[in-house]
Amino acid sequence: MSNGGFGPNLSPAEIAARSDLHSQRNRTMDEIIAMIARDLGYSDLTSLTPDERDAVEAEAEDAEERWSKNAEMVDPGLKPRTPLQRLLKQYNDLGHALLDLSEQVARRRGAI
Repeated sequence: MSNGGFGPNLSPAEIAARSDLHSQRNRTMDEIIAMIARDLGYSDLTSLTPDERDAVEAEAEDAEERWSKNAEMVDPGLKPRTPLQRLLKQYNDLGHALLDLSEQVARRRGAI
């Protein structure tokens, strides 16, 4: 079983935690994509052409990058005001949780 580049020293609990965080993060991005698609006037993601889907996903990635940059560099205390911002914050927080897990494993292995 691959453990995402953490090496063979992940405990079963760490593997499960990492998998859960990735699943939550993927579901959150799916919600972000669906919300942006609705905001752009699409009623159903399954009806999008590949080009339309790519455009919606690119907009979702751009929104996440803008949120992350603003939350970390411009205003660390930035509070979400809209449903989309709440999802973007959740996605960002899950990414930080994955980084925290990676750092915990590295510390335990003496790499930090």
